[in-house]
Amino acid sequence: MKVTQILPDDYREVLYLDMNRDTKTRGRLALVSFGVMVLMTVGMSLLRPIRALFDMDGGLMLYILRFVVLIASYMGYVVLHERVHGAAMKMLKADRVRFGWTGMYPWAGSEIDHFDRGAYTLVALSPLAVFLLLLGILCLILPPDWFWVAYLLQVINICGSVRDLYVLLRISRIRGPVLVRETGMNTTVYSGSRERPDSGDKGRNPAGMP
Repeated sequence: MKVTQILPDDYREVLYLDMNRDTKTRGRLALVSFGVMVLMTVGMSLLRPIRALFDMDGGLMLYILRFVVLIASYMGYVVLHERVHGAAMKMLKADRVRFGWTGMYPWAGSEIDHFDRGAYTLVALSPLAVFLLLLGILCLILPPDWFWVAYLLQVINICGSVRDLYVLLRISRIRGPVLVRETGMNTTVYSGSRERPDSGDKGRNPAGMP
């Protein structure tokens, strides 16, 4: 796995993705996320009824506490998801990792670092893997009335990684070696092979192609 700040002379842009501008793709990914959420929630409800989440046998305060924890954990997860991305970049010796906010959503990325295929895969999948493990353990050890708090966070984790998985899918279709620049707000893929430039953002003209 390699990270470099210098783009080789024979590499050119072959893919550009900007979900903030590409509303059509963003809408499709939102539908996919919604579908995953429904399938995971309904499927688990058949095994462990969701009514346990609304159980008030422990009293009103405990009932309210579960939802306070769920909401607070969701807010924390949104931030930690990007922090894990950033931590993976730093672990790979990225030179300059930045964090910021776009509207209500945080991001992590770098304007100068380029990740090869293996390194970018690690960066993209790290939050999904980390929280899949941690929340999976919580789902196993928590009592029934708290199980759904952890499980719904797991659903959020998987749905929140749909964008990362989509970018990896697009990159997997590119033959040969690639270098990826992830700014947190857009993704640019460069390749030294003779790939035909492709753009996920119709307002972008990769490599100055006519």
